Amino acid sequence: MRIVIYAGPAPSYGAVIAFSAPLLHQVARAVTLVSGGGAGNEALLRTAQAELDLPPTIPSILRIHAGDAVGALTWEAGLHAADLVIIGRLQPSLQRIILGRRSKRLAQRLDVAVLRVQGRIGPIRRILLASGGDAGTIAHARYLLRIAKPLGASITLLHAISAQPLIFENAPPHADEFLNGPSPEAAVLREAAALLRAQEVETEVVVQIGSVVDAVVDAAREHDLLMIGAHRISSRLDRILLEDLAGDILDLSPIPVLVGKREEVA
Repeated sequence: MRIVIYAGPAPSYGAVIAFSAPLLHQVARAVTLVSGGGAGNEALLRTAQAELDLPPTIPSILRIHAGDAVGALTWEAGLHAADLVIIGRLQPSLQRIILGRRSKRLAQRLDVAVLRVQGRIGPIRRILLASGGDAGTIAHARYLLRIAKPLGASITLLHAISAQPLIFENAPPHADEFLNGPSPEAAVLREAAALLRAQEVETEVVVQIGSVVDAVVDAAREHDLLMIGAHRISSRLDRILLEDLAGDILDLSPIPVLVGKREEVA
């Protein structure tokens, strides 16, 4: 994987380096360390390079931009056709309150997978994929193979069904009944699980009824990395609502969050 890491001045610099090092050793084939703020931050990039201690088989380059972190990462992600961008929180807490969360906007907007390091960090042994139940889930499961298989990590496929649309309908189905049923969402979950198991990745499928955000955040507590899956986007309103959902999960997740590329399925 071609990986870009923001290793410039940021409150989460140490956490990003600590979390990234073991991951890079297993999955990276090229690494770019990026900083905004101009040449004065070159020493920090060289320190990060030394702390990552990558083998000679994984080339690393340093890139310094005169602009801010968001501009630097946006440029680098496009320039190098990155497979993954790793960031942490880019602002101190007070600035996040006043100016908004730049790392969250970046994670949602970049046209490349973005991993935001936050919360509890440690070895990646269990990965949670929050599935929207559409074809994008298959793409995200395939992407996760590139991380889970080298690390020997297991994957939990979680599909949460909001109870709200079911209020005036029949009682919601039991999780096993839903998973074995004829719905397109169930078929996607079965296909994604089969794809992962065929590559000898230990896989569990979980279906829950209730708040999507609550279900994902609660399940994340028992995992080491969360990936937000794709959803079907059919209108401008869908896009706004789904971005809010992803934003809520980014705010509340107790572990690092991987935001996959957008998959728009008609």
